[in-house]
Amino acid sequence: MKSMKCGKIFFAFFFLFFSSVSSWAVSCKDGSGKDLDGNIVVVSIFADDVYTTWGKDRVNTYALDVMNYMDVATAWIKSSVKKYGAKPNFIYNFFENGGIYYKAKFDVDLTDWNVNDAAVWKYIDEKINLNWIKVNFNTDNIFFMVYVNTPRDNSVPPAARSFYNGMKRPYEIVYVYRYRDKNETPPSIYAHEMLHIFGAKDLYYADSRNGFSQEFVDYCAKTHRNDIMYTISDVKLGGVHYHKITNVLSDLDAYYLGLKKYCYEVDRFKINKSEHNH
Repeated sequence: MKSMKCGKIFFAFFFLFFSSVSSWAVSCKDGSGKDLDGNIVVVSIFADDVYTTWGKDRVNTYALDVMNYMDVATAWIKSSVKKYGAKPNFIYNFFENGGIYYKAKFDVDLTDWNVNDAAVWKYIDEKINLNWIKVNFNTDNIFFMVYVNTPRDNSVPPAARSFYNGMKRPYEIVYVYRYRDKNETPPSIYAHEMLHIFGAKDLYYADSRNGFSQEFVDYCAKTHRNDIMYTISDVKLGGVHYHKITNVLSDLDAYYLGLKKYCYEVDRFKINKSEHNH
């Protein structure tokens, strides 16, 4: 592993003292990750909690792996949405291009979905100057990657807190748990969860909230078996990869991401319309 040149990392120390809820957050009605296009700031939070820690170093060695996985995931997303006319510019790499990095301590279990969102939202309110990010990076698209150093026997899967009506804060978050069931989280999961932030839906289980019937899920198992919102595995070889993503982005995904105005499957199966088309 290459040695880290911490002098290149942008640590955002100079605005840690801001503690009020930003005016941007107050005006943000539909979530912090708005559109999969243009500048998109991904704020990295390496989080210690009541059960896990990244150690005492300001930047841990796993951070380089994270940036490599993010390189793979964002490159795949950009390539996949190009045919729909979208040109997302993900700003995340705190080693190279001005991405923003925090190391934080939380007094809760960050794998517990009953408490993790509230704890992270509070931290964002108190520690992160979103108005500065909006102005400095010329964007309204901001979301948060929370990295947790879970042990190999962790059974809680990585997940996204995407926006829903009535959410107490507009901050959208991807929780990346380092290990699940002895396997390190691969780039395909990074991409899958990030797409949730912008509206993509899980296609692998019936969900009444989205109008997804079992009939629709069975259809996806045949028609969209390599869709990244259906599977994150290599459907030909099995398993996952850490240097590439072999899945595809479908027109159905593009519709839910706001990149297509119509998808025939919505009418055929009477599933919910995209949040971007309301």
